[in-house]
This record gives sequence, C-alpha cells and structure tokens, in this order.
Amino acid sequence: GTAKQGRDRKTQAILEDESPFASFEKSARSGNAQSMYILGRYYEDGIGIEKDLSKAKMWYQKAKKRGNPAAKRALEALEKKTN
Repeated sequence: GTAKQGRDRKTQAILEDESPFASFEKSARSGNAQSMYILGRYYEDGIGIEKDLSKAKMWYQKAKKRGNPAAKRALEALEKKTN
C-alpha cells in the first residue's frame, strides 16, 4: 500500500540528492578504477569533504593497482609532496 509508495519516493529523493562524492564512492567501492582516482582527487584537494592525504593515497593506490595511469601519476606527485 501507501507505506511502500512513500518509501519508494523517499529512496528516489535520496538517489537524486546524492552528492557526486557519494556516487563516486559507491562506484569506487564496486571496483571502478576511474572513480577510485577521482575519490583520491576529492581527498587530496578537499573537494566538498575534509582534505585527507592518507585517504587520497589509499584511493590512488587502489586505482593504480587496477591500471589507472592518472592515479599512478597522482600518487607519485602526492608522495613528492608528503615526503
């Protein structure tokens, strides 16, 4: 009945309101290397979230393992910055 319809509408609203960060995070967690790289950028630059270089490094490493060349370069640059 109506409870389910209300819930579906709420779910829809949550999906539509989802931040780009949240969608990249979901995609990254499901194994998308490009999204992993983008999450790294979000963390490195503090885009819409708190800057966190160790998380940036973690996501870059995950993306690099999956063969993302941009992540490899970002990781090298980040390591120069933080060492």
